[in-house]
Amino acid sequence: MTAGDKLSILAVFTEGLLSFLSPCVLPLIPLYISYLTADARTVNEEGETEYKRGRVLLVTLCFVMGISLTFAILGFSATRIGSLLSEYSEILGLFGGLILIFFAFVQLEVIRVPFFEKTGRLPFDPGKGMSLFKAFLMGFVFSFAWTPCVGPLLGNVLLLMTADPANSYRYLLFYALGFLLPFLFLGLFTQLGLKLIKTHKGIMKYTLKIAAVILLGFGIWMTWQNTGKIVSMKRQLDNASQTATAFDFSHAQLKDHLGNTHKLADYKGDLVFLNFSTTWCTYCRQEIPYYQEFLKKHDLTGFYIMNNTANGMPESAIAEYAEENGVEVPILIDSDDNFFRYFRIGSYPTLFVIDENGDVLGYITGMLDEQGFEDLLANIQAQ
Repeated sequence: MTAGDKLSILAVFTEGLLSFLSPCVLPLIPLYISYLTADARTVNEEGETEYKRGRVLLVTLCFVMGISLTFAILGFSATRIGSLLSEYSEILGLFGGLILIFFAFVQLEVIRVPFFEKTGRLPFDPGKGMSLFKAFLMGFVFSFAWTPCVGPLLGNVLLLMTADPANSYRYLLFYALGFLLPFLFLGLFTQLGLKLIKTHKGIMKYTLKIAAVILLGFGIWMTWQNTGKIVSMKRQLDNASQTATAFDFSHAQLKDHLGNTHKLADYKGDLVFLNFSTTWCTYCRQEIPYYQEFLKKHDLTGFYIMNNTANGMPESAIAEYAEENGVEVPILIDSDDNFFRYFRIGSYPTLFVIDENGDVLGYITGMLDEQGFEDLLANIQAQ
């Protein structure tokens, strides 16, 4: 975990704590406590309210579990969306940063949005006593009533989860801890907790401002970071496009895994098969006997093409791979990645067919078996 990830996790924990201290949650805590302790409080001879700590802690735990279920549902939705939109994570991160900046201005009251100033108050009657299931249900129901008010803070966490799936559940876990630990404190020290809330109600006017500064920092960071990524990707695409335009694959020389040099222009007049593969691809390995038998049967020219980038290992490992798997077809090593970029290889195996004039006839992705290769040749001959 990077230093930036640790800072983000600390920030979302703080946001969870600030959500608890927000004007839509903190003032209602005494009401929730009165519900939760319906059958766990007594009044002593001096008129003071006393709480059965074990019982209060138990129902508070169930209450917290109910809230946690809401977080889990929201978190699952965010990660599902993130996985579906992973291809557009940079764009999503950019717009997410702009949304957080907007939320920060809302919290600072530079922009007024009445919806975020409301707190839903759903009717809830605990009936006779407070069972553990009722406490769980109460936490689940009331958590949805809070979401409009704590929406900007919770929305930041969900945006981070969507944009950064690798750390998604860490963000949700630490936000939840920041929000839920104060409830557990109240379950253990109910009288002390209620006294602190009553004494320090004034703290609420600062919590939203602190939260706004955190949101603004997150928004600026996400916008800056993802703008940089998009600009960098644009440059890479431009460079790749220029390389592809200038690259003459037929006259490029490649060495195979045995050290022999090959140039596709030397095979002009032949039908040439270029099979892009990797050492870790299971389907590529399963296809080897079919590909080699196909080339031998029809006396065709064929090659494998591999590179270090896709393999993730040095060139020496390619020769070892050939020996271990009985590869007799020459494996051309694309050290500069020019062939992989030119042919835009994104999956393995991918088989390109070069016609007798040295032009690309077509390609097919995925593993082929014996019949698959025969069908491919039949289609080529029928054209």
